Amino acid sequence: MKILIFCLLSYCCGMPFFASGQPIRTALAPTYGNLRITNDSLLKNYTNITLHWQFLVNGLVRQQGSAPGLTLLPGHSRTLRLPLKPPAPGEESYIKVEYRKPLRNSPPLATQTLPLTPWGGDTRIPATGELSFTDSNNVFSIGSPTLQLSFDKESGWLLQYTVKGQTLLADSNGLRPALPAPPHLQLFSTSTGSQMVIVRTEYTVPDLSCLLHLSYMVNSNGALLVESTLETDTTRQDSILHPIDRFGVNWTLPTGADSLTWFGATDSIPAIHKATAPTAVPADNVRWCDIYDSTGKGLRLTADSNFLQLHISSLRTHIDIDSHLPSHPALPIHFHYSFKVTPLLTETPHQPAKPI
Repeated sequence: MKILIFCLLSYCCGMPFFASGQPIRTALAPTYGNLRITNDSLLKNYTNITLHWQFLVNGLVRQQGSAPGLTLLPGHSRTLRLPLKPPAPGEESYIKVEYRKPLRNSPPLATQTLPLTPWGGDTRIPATGELSFTDSNNVFSIGSPTLQLSFDKESGWLLQYTVKGQTLLADSNGLRPALPAPPHLQLFSTSTGSQMVIVRTEYTVPDLSCLLHLSYMVNSNGALLVESTLETDTTRQDSILHPIDRFGVNWTLPTGADSLTWFGATDSIPAIHKATAPTAVPADNVRWCDIYDSTGKGLRLTADSNFLQLHISSLRTHIDIDSHLPSHPALPIHFHYSFKVTPLLTETPHQPAKPI
């Protein structure tokens, strides 16, 4: 299975969807949790109708309920308060509403999805316990009772990433920058603490007249934050415009990781999606993506405030986290992205929102 994930450097906010011809319109009121409900018909009086609602956070239903016995006079509006618990900072939330008559199996009078808070990303790496580290034979290793992580100091590449015996890299070539020209390591440095370690690598990319900065922050549970920056090398006299069609990292997963669950949008409204290899599925505006095997073990990729692009094919297990770049960027260039890797030790049941 081949998985391509591209990092989008612009935010595409989901917009409310209004089905044409619906007589009832819903809008967010200024007070949190309040809805402004309007009967757009000038002739029809709606009585004893029921509002069914769902509150979705990061694609999952967090709250739901109903409000029966509503009356909507022609051309008039009313306010209704929902008992919504505020989402955490960075969580994306939506309200789905549906209006029905009391008759059994009657079709909905109106349905609508309202965006409440936008995706803000989650790149937090909390301290979770003690870490140990060793530096010998040009290999820098980080360990805990849960984690084994090691880097090649001569190349800067990640050599090993194992959490509770679960290997998250296929081999020593499992995680590499994805660039149209190879980078050359100039500096390898570490910042070590008792519960957090940061590894920084600095590269030149002579064919692009650029500098590449890669850093990795890890905790004792194996959560890993990868940050990457590509910028013009201003020390070079020959810094000229170069075509750059890729910027990111390639991640090759071990054999067996063939199932995916992701939160993304194929239109303006994001939802939970699933796929299993062999298949070919494009997914846009991905907020997070779980990649796991038949036992539920694998990893989760979480976007920062940008989104990811996801492409899946059955050629091999491969992840390309990439940025959409202009083919001829203006100087000086400065591209940056980050994503978080969270090990999955058992499958999390991400169920799509059911119709209301």
